Amino acid sequence: FVLLCALAITGGAVWALLSERSELQRQMTELRRDSVKQHETHEQQTKTWRQEVQKALKTPVRTSYNASAFFCCFDGPAWMQKRYTVMLGNALNALPPSVKVQVFHRGDASWERGLHLNPGVERLKQTHGSRLAFHELPLRIRKAKRSDVLLSYDLWNTLDAEIVLAFGSGGAFCANALVHFEDFASFELIDGDGLLLTRKSAVLDVIRHKAGSSNCRCIEGKHGPTRYLASQLTSGGALDAPRKVKEHFAASSATADDALPFAVVGTLPAMDAAKRSDLIERCPE
Repeated sequence: FVLLCALAITGGAVWALLSERSELQRQMTELRRDSVKQHETHEQQTKTWRQEVQKALKTPVRTSYNASAFFCCFDGPAWMQKRYTVMLGNALNALPPSVKVQVFHRGDASWERGLHLNPGVERLKQTHGSRLAFHELPLRIRKAKRSDVLLSYDLWNTLDAEIVLAFGSGGAFCANALVHFEDFASFELIDGDGLLLTRKSAVLDVIRHKAGSSNCRCIEGKHGPTRYLASQLTSGGALDAPRKVKEHFAASSATADDALPFAVVGTLPAMDAAKRSDLIERCPE
């Protein structure tokens, strides 16, 4: 009997130990399962995060611009083309970052020569990114006269912003001027005799009206494309800026109260020699 009691007690103890061991094994299995699940979840989250980062890096940042300043057509004689790097750099520095500079070209031998003469243009593109854009003209107007190109539906429809500044290689923006682009942006139209500030939608309306249809792309210009365009805009009801505003905007023959203008256009042949010399000294661009 004593032996049976001892065996029973021993068996109970062994059974208790086995049950406890089984419970420990079950708990360890659950812990391992939870650990594996957590690891898999972490790996999936890491993979998703990496995919999102890669997608963000591949997606270009879209920047909106308040205005567009455009130049056409990156051609001309070699002596004129050699100034294009300085001209574009001058525009990018003088205009606020919210203004996109858009250059139109014909994609021909003259365009290739211009790039060869201006290696600095590539550095400007790297520095300013999407703010400096180049557009090859469509085939149907690629060989058109410059005046027709400047008055074409294709060109104006390509511009990114509603406020538009048309500039050329025959002028320069004055960095020392006390007036800036923002001082003129609210005007509907400023005809600066070679430097034109206007609205994209208004010009497209003029082109559609003159062409009879948006499918007919070009209209003829008289007395220079910007001057002709300004005359058409005013005849359509656009209000041109007062003379004093124009004199502060761009000096071509006179300046307002001897103040340094936002830009200088042309060779200033009609300006008094002393005033011309003083203006060039204060606006060396």
